[in-house]
Amino acid sequence: MIALLVQAEFRKLFSRSSARLGLVLSVVIGVLAPALLRSVGGGLEVNGENLQSMLPYHGAGGVAWALELRNLHILQAVLLVLAASSLAGELNARTLREDLVRPVRRDAVLLAKWLSLVLWDAASLGLTLVASAASGAALLGVDGDWMVPLPGYAASLAADAGLLALALLASIVLQSVPAVVGGGLLLTVLDRFVGLGVWGLAMASENLGLEETPAFLKMAAQIWPWTPYAAFGVWKGYRPAEPAPFQGIEGAWVWEGFVVLAIFTVVGLLGAKAKLDRTDVP
Repeated sequence: MIALLVQAEFRKLFSRSSARLGLVLSVVIGVLAPALLRSVGGGLEVNGENLQSMLPYHGAGGVAWALELRNLHILQAVLLVLAASSLAGELNARTLREDLVRPVRRDAVLLAKWLSLVLWDAASLGLTLVASAASGAALLGVDGDWMVPLPGYAASLAADAGLLALALLASIVLQSVPAVVGGGLLLTVLDRFVGLGVWGLAMASENLGLEETPAFLKMAAQIWPWTPYAAFGVWKGYRPAEPAPFQGIEGAWVWEGFVVLAIFTVVGLLGAKAKLDRTDVP
């Protein structure tokens, strides 16, 4: 039953122009990122060193740059639009009742909507990966370790799944597409600034070299791995870097972030189910 519901929701999702445009955007990002990497450097030098020598100037680096580019709130905005349209949009358009009058439970319909959105996101990530690999190989060559960015793509899917769960919860609570999209983008941008601030304090606690680190820096070091910023940024762990503390932003996997992400996903889905069960669908 769930498989049939997911199939129906997937077809409905692809009937929306925003979903089709989102896939086109995924391909554009994949093609554009290696081109941007190729354009950087040249004769530019930083501290007497050629800039290109400091960058992943190869095909695999183009694939990594595509992942970085798509996570600069670009695809998150598309995901928010799709999630809000799937629930809040259908509720306002009075088409959600058509799904609920069938002999299926409301939570099954909700789960099908979430799974169809996750499948769309997987297709989007796949298109970005393939487009960036082709563009990167053509523009930058086939050097580099092509396996390095792949875990980042997988972790990005997990982060997006958590975002979609929370977006569905916001959709049934707010029942407004603009409110979900605008509020979601505002919160993600705010989370980035707050998360970077806490991470900076955490790094300072390790790098100051003081015999007694200030208490607030110690607290920041303990809090940072549990912040939403670390959770939705778990994909950054793929970045190659020398071992150092608090590298979830710079090249090491932060397990706490995955735990928080799992909590967000469960809370989002269960909260959306509880609210949908109590909502009178016109």
